[in-house]
Amino acid sequence: MTGKRVDRLALVTGCFGFLGGMVVEELVKAGWRVVGIGHGRRGLPLATAVEGEVTKASLQELIASSGKPQLVVHCAGTGSVGRAQADPFGEFQRSVVLTADVIEVLREAAPDAVLVYPSSAAVYGESGHPAAEDDPLRPVSVYGSHKVACEELLRSAARDLGLKTRIVRFFSLYGEGLRKQLLWDTCVKLADGRLDLPMFGTGEETRDFMHGRDAARLIVRLADPRLGDCVLVNGGTGTATTVRAIADRLATATGRFVSLSFDGQEHRGNPKSLVANADRMTRELGFRPGVALAEGIGLYARWALNELGVREGLRLPDHSTAKLTVVVGTCDRCGDLSDLLDSIETHTHVPHLVVVSDAGSTDGTLEMLERRKQANLVVVREGERRGQARALNEVFARVETPYVCWVSDDNLVTEGALDRAVEILENNPNIGMVGLKVRDLVGPFVKAPYIGGIGVAGVLNVNQGVLPTELLRRLGGFDEELRDYGIDPDLTLRVLKAGKEVVFTKEIAILHRRGWPSDPNSPEAKRLAEKHERARRLLAAKHKDLGGDIRGWKLKLYAWKLLRAVPFLRPRLNINALEPVLGHTPRDWHNAFNARWIHPLDPLRCRSKHYHLVQRMRPSTEAAS
Repeated sequence: MTGKRVDRLALVTGCFGFLGGMVVEELVKAGWRVVGIGHGRRGLPLATAVEGEVTKASLQELIASSGKPQLVVHCAGTGSVGRAQADPFGEFQRSVVLTADVIEVLREAAPDAVLVYPSSAAVYGESGHPAAEDDPLRPVSVYGSHKVACEELLRSAARDLGLKTRIVRFFSLYGEGLRKQLLWDTCVKLADGRLDLPMFGTGEETRDFMHGRDAARLIVRLADPRLGDCVLVNGGTGTATTVRAIADRLATATGRFVSLSFDGQEHRGNPKSLVANADRMTRELGFRPGVALAEGIGLYARWALNELGVREGLRLPDHSTAKLTVVVGTCDRCGDLSDLLDSIETHTHVPHLVVVSDAGSTDGTLEMLERRKQANLVVVREGERRGQARALNEVFARVETPYVCWVSDDNLVTEGALDRAVEILENNPNIGMVGLKVRDLVGPFVKAPYIGGIGVAGVLNVNQGVLPTELLRRLGGFDEELRDYGIDPDLTLRVLKAGKEVVFTKEIAILHRRGWPSDPNSPEAKRLAEKHERARRLLAAKHKDLGGDIRGWKLKLYAWKLLRAVPFLRPRLNINALEPVLGHTPRDWHNAFNARWIHPLDPLRCRSKHYHLVQRMRPSTEAAS
């Protein structure tokens, strides 16, 4: 991950919801440490996650335990026009009263924090033109009226209490993970296999659709305290799309030819047109949405039909179309594994299979896997711990997809990470393995830009990676003598010996959640150290004679030592420093200079590529090995 990252704390209410979850992920990408509270459970990279009601007391407790946040994003609430209409008083408590509580908690505990509130275009009501921020507010629903009240609370908090507040009026948000509203309801009907799709309204109602990922990015942009005391901005694209056109796009994206029929009735609280004037967003914030509607609809349709295939028995494409198999070994980590599987399905768009090898879990893991009924999930019941290498090799032997990946059950996959790895391999036959950059979310390395060290004979180790299945089979999979620890650096070396390059993703691809022992003298820490030492000895013996000329490597090491000796460069070149140097993290430069088979100027040489930290053994080294 490139760019500046400092130790900033953000708190997200409603963090397990559709928008809240995407906000958490985008904040973590931007370098924030994030804590959250809300209902549900998802595979999110939260430093602290509280499952429960968002109240004044629960917020005070979270801030007391996690620290004073510099940013609070208040996403809690139902976001339902129909529910507000049916239970106006209850929704008033869950929206207006709760927003007042959030403001009061910040006034007392974190008065310098920026408070971002996702409001709604429902405050505008009917509008015959793209709605601008200064237009009069004429809500036509209870939901819209509640949003107006919440906005006034935030204005007052800035004007009268000295808080920094942000109001962003989102129009029609959509994206993977949203299981309600127009797009989801349409996909439910498509999943039923109907040829005629009955729809509400006239079909000519216009909406402004923004992908949830762009909405989350906009919220991150609004976190800047320099923007002012109270900022109000529309969250939309400025492009009008009819309901009929959206339904047509969804049908096309799912390969279905249907006839749309609309009941022609106008429904209370449902304006005919809600489209944003996005000038302020683009002009004053310099922000433009990045997900085109056609792309976003395709991603959503695929995700939704997979979800509905699980629940409704929809026939999915044959597995022979899959490009990638993701292999996971697990034992008694039900919650972590469930979060990992959620992250894979949400963030991986290349056709794929997931194979879970279970070593005898007794904590409900198998029952959880059965409940998922995930069409592309295969469970292998090993029943006992026989070592990670052996368990994964048995799965590798049965993989039929062109590419294979291994991840750990305490990982979370980031958006598009596995897609990019497959694309890199497809476009570069000289590359034998793509290392997935890993960042710790807990433990002693949480402030490092990413983890992974230089091991035996100067190889930059791949902790989790993607490689061609044919190459993995040719190499014989993992070395089962190593059992668990050391299997990944050994495989990295054998890929290099086979004459292939090993590269790394530029972005963080994996978020790692398992903590390391904090006490180096604890029994757990000592057992871990013994396992690492055993693996080190075995690897050193196995790869002791790589041959080749090491003078170039020694020159790189000496050059790095000289650079680090310069007083003003020493702090900037600290391996875990966060300030970029020539657009790359100091850890990237450290790896380029200290790893044996990486060019010292690799970060600059790979500027135009989707990967970097390219390792390749020189011919003399390959011949000697």
